[in-house]
Amino acid sequence: MKDPFFLNGEIIDGKYAVTGVCSDKGGMGNILFVNPVASPPPYPIVLKYCKSTESEVLQRFNREIRNMVTFAGNSKVVQIYDHNLSHKPPYFVMKYFSDGDLTTLCTSLTSNYHLQERTFIQMVDCVNELHAKGLQHRDIKPQNFLQDGNTIMVSDLGLSKEIGAGTTCTMSHEFWGTQGYLPPEFVSAGFKNAEASSDIFMLGKSFYYLLTERDPLYITDADIHPAVFHLIEKCCAVEKQRRFQSLADLKQGLSLAFDVVLNRALVGSKARQIFSQIIDRLRAENTYDPEQVMLFVNLLASLPRDEQDAVIFDLPREFFIVVSMEPLSTVLETFLKSYEPFVQPSVKIFSYAEVVANNMKEIFRRAHRVQDRAKALELAVNAAIWANRFVAMDTCREMVMSIDGNDLGLLVSTIITENKDSFLTQIEPAACKNDIIKKALRETRGTSEAQ
Repeated sequence: MKDPFFLNGEIIDGKYAVTGVCSDKGGMGNILFVNPVASPPPYPIVLKYCKSTESEVLQRFNREIRNMVTFAGNSKVVQIYDHNLSHKPPYFVMKYFSDGDLTTLCTSLTSNYHLQERTFIQMVDCVNELHAKGLQHRDIKPQNFLQDGNTIMVSDLGLSKEIGAGTTCTMSHEFWGTQGYLPPEFVSAGFKNAEASSDIFMLGKSFYYLLTERDPLYITDADIHPAVFHLIEKCCAVEKQRRFQSLADLKQGLSLAFDVVLNRALVGSKARQIFSQIIDRLRAENTYDPEQVMLFVNLLASLPRDEQDAVIFDLPREFFIVVSMEPLSTVLETFLKSYEPFVQPSVKIFSYAEVVANNMKEIFRRAHRVQDRAKALELAVNAAIWANRFVAMDTCREMVMSIDGNDLGLLVSTIITENKDSFLTQIEPAACKNDIIKKALRETRGTSEAQ
């Protein structure tokens, strides 16, 4: 492999003799193996130079150097040995990491849960060093973490930006970054409004790739422990407010997930303990602590299926009211995902359909997001159908007839269409408030009568 700018043996800036090409795959710069002309450092070094003359690329390369200099002496951020911004092309020199980046760990990570936890927590700790100084990385991926023995360091700070700062990207460069790892807010608006939650999204995608080596653009739970996949899903939520909101929260989530994976603690007992505290406070004081409820929901999602079902079976209606409140809208979707697989076996074994319908009615009435309201109705409808319970069906009809907004009406019309052979088609269109639902009912009734 040859470098297009420098030949082997060539001296750069009178200081460094080129001995080969380390990498030419970087977006902004190539990396060369070099030997210092004067006294060498106590480790092998490489030189990274900016391969473009475009002003925006040069500006970003120079920013990378300035940002790295601010972390001098920091063991979690790659260190600069030397640099020269005035040289043409500008360059910096750093240690050569013979252990490579984190992609070399993929095979080992697959079956080693202890290594997974240690690696992921070190990645979070590295990014936390940036956030502590008000910087967001904006191009997090496994290739941008380098290994030095058991130590991991974050690298490639060329796209890093102050948290909360606007973007200076031109349209020609609005898709800096790596496809598959970019959060949706970057795709839709470039790098505008950098926030910590965007780095958390990319960390989740990085965890996913390291565990599967699959394209992170779309994630699936195949071959991933459910507790870890729940954490990845939360990191990668499309809506920013539904992700972990800080790296401290993410680190806590990792600890909880691997408590389950490694059987390190009685997470089910902890979930029940917190649940008891929530219910006791609700009944004694008519108040609740949103943080406590959020912790319970996340603990519940991390439990094995049988333990989840045992806890869910004991949830009183007060809990469904509380989890529907606005302060908890960010975890309601997570709770409904835990609740959904509980519904079918519970209604078939325990004739639990009326309970499910009434619980979902509480969420349907109070939830802030129309998607959560529609999901609650869908679960209630499924419970009524599977158990063939008429009281539950009546509850579902009441919910459908009460809808007046078009956003929710559109989602519910899909539920009606998907259940065109069910009790839903017996609802009188004239009894409904929403025109979209009326139309769906007429169409499904017409199809049913024609058959």
